[in-house]
Amino acid sequence: MITFLKNLILPISFLVSNIIGAGMFALPFVFQQSGLVVGIFYLVFFGVLAAIIHLLYADIVLRTNETRLQFPGYIKKYLGKNAGFFSSILVCITLLFTLTAYLVLSSSFLHIIIPALSPLVAMFLFWALATITIFISIKHTAIFDTITAAITIIAIGTIFAYWGIAFPFEASLFPIVNFEHAFLPFGPVLFSLIGFSAIPALVAYTRKESVSFVHMKRAIIWGSLLPAFFYFLYTVSIWGLSSSVSPDSLSGLVDTVPFSILITLSILGFVSLWDSYSAVGRDINKLLEYEWLVTPANALVIVASTPLILYFLGFQNFITLVSAIGGILFSIWGILIILAWKKAIRVHLPSVKFSTFYVSGHTYSIVAAIPSFIINLLLVVFAGGIIYEAIQLIGLLIY
Repeated sequence: MITFLKNLILPISFLVSNIIGAGMFALPFVFQQSGLVVGIFYLVFFGVLAAIIHLLYADIVLRTNETRLQFPGYIKKYLGKNAGFFSSILVCITLLFTLTAYLVLSSSFLHIIIPALSPLVAMFLFWALATITIFISIKHTAIFDTITAAITIIAIGTIFAYWGIAFPFEASLFPIVNFEHAFLPFGPVLFSLIGFSAIPALVAYTRKESVSFVHMKRAIIWGSLLPAFFYFLYTVSIWGLSSSVSPDSLSGLVDTVPFSILITLSILGFVSLWDSYSAVGRDINKLLEYEWLVTPANALVIVASTPLILYFLGFQNFITLVSAIGGILFSIWGILIILAWKKAIRVHLPSVKFSTFYVSGHTYSIVAAIPSFIINLLLVVFAGGIIYEAIQLIGLLIY
């Protein structure tokens, strides 16, 4: 039992806790626009896509002798100095805009918990609390992440159960398909299912605990797919409980559900945002200090102030932000990972023996069974997403 917990349950839980976050609050709205069938397709397709891209990234990490690299470091190693510099800027931009999206959403949740707060004051309060926890010692973050992940999953289950018990099933609440908005979920779903930053830490754990190739692969696959299942439960619950589905999931529930349910959702949102904001902020802080050699004091100022600056510059539409981050920025991440992996498999072997049947000189890979045309198809999907989301974003800026 202990071995099963160590080899599978803990790594799965770690990945799930790093994936499930604020992006799920956009899904009920975008899926209502596109339809239930389209939404299910995106959850399944992008769940599989996320599993594959996470496996590719893990394979890159396994094949690299340096054990303290982050995403830009791996890209630099396999695609060159210029690609590494570009990826470093890409990561910084992605994460800073992600923090801005969290700020936009935070006021909705905190305002319901404390109605006396104005949206602006609620946003500032969230920003202060979340920024402080960015700089908590890393020794405390595992406990914090475990608690917040448990709260999130329990809250989703509670809301789904309440909807199933208290409300009769009404098929009319679930729009089936709307091809006019069939591509709308691309960015938000990708934003919600990608967990790039967790992969190096997950591989480090499996190395330390001597977890086998088989168990590592299973942990990454299940850890990538389970969030899609929880997102489905959350989406249909919000649809069933809302008089009208709002972009933040909560505004449409006011006056339609008991206050206890509304508070449960608000706490879920606040805790998820808090956890996600702190984790992303720590990633930016490490990037600035270790990759860009920024002093700790200056890194603190950049991480703390930039999201606020972007917010007051007008980046205040949550759906637009997660669509652009997921559809454009994360798609570029995905393309870089695939290109780096294609290079890595030609020049490096795993640095740790993950098989009792290890043969010197033989290439072991946790993605060996995936046909190459599938991986090439992912490049097409990511490129298509970038084009679509860029066109949508340009259209918003023009009009």
